[in-house]
Amino acid sequence: RSTLFPYTTLFRSLELNGICLSRYGDVGYAELVHEGKYGRSGRFCAELIGKSVEVLGPFVRQNRIDAITFVPSKRSKIVENFARELSERLRIDLLDSLWKLESEQQKNMENSAHQCKNAFRSFHVKKDCVLPNKLLLVDDIIDSKWTMTVCGYKLMKAGCLEVFPFALSDTSGR
Repeated sequence: RSTLFPYTTLFRSLELNGICLSRYGDVGYAELVHEGKYGRSGRFCAELIGKSVEVLGPFVRQNRIDAITFVPSKRSKIVENFARELSERLRIDLLDSLWKLESEQQKNMENSAHQCKNAFRSFHVKKDCVLPNKLLLVDDIIDSKWTMTVCGYKLMKAGCLEVFPFALSDTSGR
């Protein structure tokens, strides 16, 4: 019996419905995501921020989302800075609610069970963080879907009633 089974069973019933702006590798917004993440600027362009605000504005109001948080990274502040710009434009609070241990990147793991275990061990909710009922969880690129699932699960275990994932691009279907 796999030692990873409890992790996968744990998330089987968790539903996190969210929004993804593009499919990685496609033309248009996905190109802008790639350019922002891997280009010299080290930030996402105004067009991506504007489109995200356009898409998220009605979604945030309809779902009565209280605040935004982000998936932290040890390599870059690009997602944190993007989330900060979103919170300012959407006029909702930004919470720095998650922390991360050093770990292997999810995209380098081919096995879903290892990705789940890696994410579960890597991400944690900050102890001093007061969480709202409804939270928008922001990341740049979805690779395995485990990062969002685990972060959402841990935020809900820590007190959020609902977590809504938002990412700029999705590689998981490649």
